[in-house]
Amino acid sequence: MSFEDHLHKAIEQSDLYEGDKNDLRELMASHLTAGQKLVRMGRLREAIAEYEKEHTRPIKKSIDAEIVQNSYILKARAYRGLGDNESAINAFQQARELLKQYRVGSGPEVELAEIFIEQGRLDEAIELCQEVLARGSHWNAEQTLAKALALKEGKEE
Repeated sequence: MSFEDHLHKAIEQSDLYEGDKNDLRELMASHLTAGQKLVRMGRLREAIAEYEKEHTRPIKKSIDAEIVQNSYILKARAYRGLGDNESAINAFQQARELLKQYRVGSGPEVELAEIFIEQGRLDEAIELCQEVLARGSHWNAEQTLAKALALKEGKEE
C-alpha cells in the first residue's frame, strides 16, 4: 500500500468533520502532492511545472485559496533549490499577496527575508521579520531578524 493510500485510508477512518475530510481529499488530489514527489526525486523543474498547474485553480472556497497560495511557496522553494533566487522571490511575493487577500496559507516572509540577507538587502529582510513578529512570536523570524541586524551592524562599523 502506498503512502497516499495510507493517507486516504486514515482520512476515511478519522473522526474529522466531513467538510475537513473533503478539504484533505482536495489537497491530496492537487498538483501539490505530485510536485512534492518530484522534489523528493530531485526533479525540481518538473515539480515547478506541476505547482504552476495550481496557479489557475478557481478559488471557490478556502481550501482552493490555500492550495494556490501553497503552490507558490513550494514553487519558490524549488527555485531556491535550483539557485534561482529571483524567481523564488517572485513566487514568495505572489504567495504573500494571496495570503493577504484570502487569509489562508503559510507566511513566506522569513524564507523571503533569508534570500534578502544572502543578497545583502538587509533593510528589506529586517522589515519582513518585524512584520512577522508584529503578528506574534515566531522563532525563525526572531533568529532571522537577529542575523540581519548583526550583519547590518557589521556593515555600519
